[in-house]
Amino acid sequence: MLSQDTFFGEEQKRDTRVFLSGEEVLLDAPSGNPKTYGTVSAQTVHVMAVWGNYLEIDTWLGPKWILPKHPVVFDVVRDQYDLRLPSATPMYDITDAETKPAAELSPQTVKAYERSQDGWYLIQTWLGPKWVNPAINIPQNTVKETGTVKLSKQRTLYQYPNSESRAMGALAPQTITYFEKADGWVRIKSWLGDAWVLPSVESSD
Repeated sequence: MLSQDTFFGEEQKRDTRVFLSGEEVLLDAPSGNPKTYGTVSAQTVHVMAVWGNYLEIDTWLGPKWILPKHPVVFDVVRDQYDLRLPSATPMYDITDAETKPAAELSPQTVKAYERSQDGWYLIQTWLGPKWVNPAINIPQNTVKETGTVKLSKQRTLYQYPNSESRAMGALAPQTITYFEKADGWVRIKSWLGDAWVLPSVESSD
């Protein structure tokens, strides 16, 4: 994923596919007071050039420019794929697990039609196109078990048992009570809602 201020300077020719995470305005030029031609919805587009923060894309009206107001994902690859999600898996607007998930999918097989360069898959959902990463989920081997764990140092609270998922806050050293565990992680009830912690374990019950 690239931010709006990734590109500077003169026009750079490109030949790549870029996912737009939100609706963007079509323009006839990348600067000044350009004429507008309606909008393009969230989708993957072919980018032919970049100029500053502007992208030149193929459209049904011919080549047009956009100045993205929403995050974009570069170098998206077409890849039809039956993707098995063996456990509850969050889906996101962009390829960034630190953002808030749009929703959570129950275990199922989904049809991915595009993928990013870093392990994310684009699927069509009732909320529109969304991204999933099979590595970020509620693990199949999650065990419902109540116990306590002593934290020897400050630990981060995550939305999922993966340090690449959204950080929700932090816990000071203390003894916590968990209600689920998986792969060394424990799930607790916190003031921020259910959260996962990877503890530095000194003792447990």
